[in-house]
Amino acid sequence: MHHPFVPAVCLLVLPAAAVAAHYGRLSDRRIRAALIGLALVVAGWSIAAGGMDYSHLKSVKMLIAAGTAAALFAHARGRLQANRSYRFILGSIAAAAALVYSNFLAFHGARGVREFVHLHDVAHYYLGAKYFGEIAHADLYIAMLRAEADRYGAHTVIGRARDLRTNQLVEARDLLRDSNPVKASFTPTRWHDFQDDVGFFHDTLRGQYRKLLHDHGYNATPMWTVVGGALANLVPAGSNTGIRALTLIDPILSLAILGAIAWAFGIETALIAAIYLCVLFGASFGWLGGAVLRHLWFAAFIGSACLLHRRQGVLAGGLLALSILLRVFPSFFAAGLVAKAFHEWRAGKIGVAARCLVALAVAGCLLFAATTATPRGLDSWSHFRTNMQRHVQNTAFNTIGFTRLAQPIVGDPQPERETFTLDTQLVYRLQLITLFPLTLLWLYRRARHATDLEAMALGFLPVFAGIDLACYYYVALLLLVLVLRARPTALALLFGAEAISYSMRLFEDQDSVIFFYRNVVVLLLLIGAQIELKGTRTSNTMQNATEVRPAHAG
Repeated sequence: MHHPFVPAVCLLVLPAAAVAAHYGRLSDRRIRAALIGLALVVAGWSIAAGGMDYSHLKSVKMLIAAGTAAALFAHARGRLQANRSYRFILGSIAAAAALVYSNFLAFHGARGVREFVHLHDVAHYYLGAKYFGEIAHADLYIAMLRAEADRYGAHTVIGRARDLRTNQLVEARDLLRDSNPVKASFTPTRWHDFQDDVGFFHDTLRGQYRKLLHDHGYNATPMWTVVGGALANLVPAGSNTGIRALTLIDPILSLAILGAIAWAFGIETALIAAIYLCVLFGASFGWLGGAVLRHLWFAAFIGSACLLHRRQGVLAGGLLALSILLRVFPSFFAAGLVAKAFHEWRAGKIGVAARCLVALAVAGCLLFAATTATPRGLDSWSHFRTNMQRHVQNTAFNTIGFTRLAQPIVGDPQPERETFTLDTQLVYRLQLITLFPLTLLWLYRRARHATDLEAMALGFLPVFAGIDLACYYYVALLLLVLVLRARPTALALLFGAEAISYSMRLFEDQDSVIFFYRNVVVLLLLIGAQIELKGTRTSNTMQNATEVRPAHAG
């Protein structure tokens, strides 16, 4: 049987809601209750049917993004003026989006199977953080192969694995031959615990376990290692309950993010933010859900934006410092605040941006000092830098940034080799000495008239021009939802961009080409957002001048 969600929504729920809206009855509590009851029946039916194929799930997200854009356009045109009706529609879309985001509560499972935990991701970050003192970044897969051999026999070590020291796929047995020094770095007790933890993932993943060793290892910062390692070491080795409990932190952080947005910007903005997070291209539950502390940097980032809007500069700076030390790239978003604070200082005043930056510097120093709590102390940063130098040479197709836009992948990428039209390093160097400085100059000029929150959002174009990020880190685009919250037409364009990105899958099969198109969409989105903000500021300035001029004349 095909999945009932789309037919039931399109043929039952939407027509009923349209009739109620046509006769102005959405504000009637009984009518809303009846519609909610009908929607719950459809939701229960859909959950019972199980999860969708991921390609179909993306098509449903396209419909939700387009429907949200239509609702926002209607609101902008005055057709959804009643707050109660507007919130009811947003809440209904948010509930549907959350259901689709969770793949109808199948999460990472297929039809008939429900699996919340992203075992592939958890294996890397749980093992990498817990045993960082023994294996750092480069020896994770060697240690896992040796633990597998000791626990199940050397005959189980088959196929290929990635040598994290070179980022090349090699024969797993070749890595196993180099494993004695790695095992020697463990005490007998820690090695026994490591075997139990590896055994959990080996036995749980079964046939999928070998794919773990084809990935690119543990890539967290020392700050993340401090937090993640402290939590991971609380879990008994091989504990199914303990490992799964760690993955419940992220849903709590997600609720905290939405709660902070509701506190700072209101319930309507929180509902729009919830929908946007559920339909954002490249940031699906399949990528981010059921992991360990995937959302910690993001919670700190959005929390900082919320506090900045409420003029709590000191707390905002502290959270932004945490976000930077957890993922590094959020430092770009401090650049606009630096420029704004400098403009304000030249004008003879110290504003919220300056207080935020002072707090950022102080908190950054304290948090950096806290990273000495890792078993390798300050050396953990040199290990991280070396690992990142290797990691950035990986030519992944699912990245967002100008480098991928300038030299798209030719053909569908393979795990071992990808072909580009131009040399990646050459394009990146040219980009850093030409485009990136221009974006910083543009940022400096635009920060003069920006609000604090807008100044923070100015960091998007330098991010795009200065670094290639995995697609899921562009959940940071939620910041644009907060900045453009009072402009429903601009918000509609944000959701339209997501619908367009998903629509490309209807006409293109190669992921590498689809992500090239996604790069184009993101670039146009960032430029359009800045044009919208500039146009609004110009309009406000002219309006203020018109209002003030008669007073002076009198």
